[in-house]
Amino acid sequence: MFRIGDFARLGQTSVKTLHHYDEIGLLRPCHVDAQTGYRYYAPTQLFRLARILTLKDLGFALDQIEPLLQSDLPPAQIAALLRAKQTELATRIEADTERFRRVTERLRRLDSGDASRYEPVIKTVAALHVAAVRRSLAPDIDMAAVGAVIGAAFGALYQILATHRVRPVGASIIYWNDLHKGDEGGEILCAVPVAGVVLPDADVFAHTLPAAPLMECVSYHGALLGVEEAFLALIAWIDGNGYRITGARRDVVLHYAGSPDADTSVTEAQFPITRDPLPPSGVAPEGSERKD
Repeated sequence: MFRIGDFARLGQTSVKTLHHYDEIGLLRPCHVDAQTGYRYYAPTQLFRLARILTLKDLGFALDQIEPLLQSDLPPAQIAALLRAKQTELATRIEADTERFRRVTERLRRLDSGDASRYEPVIKTVAALHVAAVRRSLAPDIDMAAVGAVIGAAFGALYQILATHRVRPVGASIIYWNDLHKGDEGGEILCAVPVAGVVLPDADVFAHTLPAAPLMECVSYHGALLGVEEAFLALIAWIDGNGYRITGARRDVVLHYAGSPDADTSVTEAQFPITRDPLPPSGVAPEGSERKD
């Protein structure tokens, strides 16, 4: 038998880790001296320790490891658990890859001086007859998942329009209908202007986007998922120039390069606005005294 310190060295782990495994029942010592309290381990327990450390390195939580150590567990069940972990890791890699791409793109824009290149313009936008699909968003959804929802929604929309021979007559629009429902998440409309009647369908419906006498707009060149940068530029301009937002944000996809993360897409972020009777942030009304 090995004392706990020797067993830890042979197993390439720490005494603290072995204490924890003992506490949760994952790897108990084969003998505990009643007088000294010393823990002793059998040489054969090194194999169990090695399997625990291997599974932990593969990303399994300690409470997931115990079933995998059972000698009577069928190979098919072990394979199913490993495949589930494989899928989980693949999803995580995909999400991290997308985050890495967005970080890289932001650095590129900062290095090239593009971060302040946005030039907002004000337009008058007429009411727009569209065919649309409605999608709900979970409160904790990340931007990569939002991109997947948007891509699938437009795919379904265009397929149904083609089936009913309804002709799009303008650029695709993402209408951020309600993003302030707290724990309930939010809702978006994926829409496209159409000529003629939208036939009844389980998913697609006719809708009219409201007119906007003043629509603040800014163009964004890059991945659709990066349009938040333009959105923040819009917010800053509106706040600093004496306007306020009166309706939902729209993203008009002027050129879609085939996927939400394609760098050659062109999107116009829009907000309906009106003149704000209050002064811009940080500016005291004329004739008033500022109190620090």
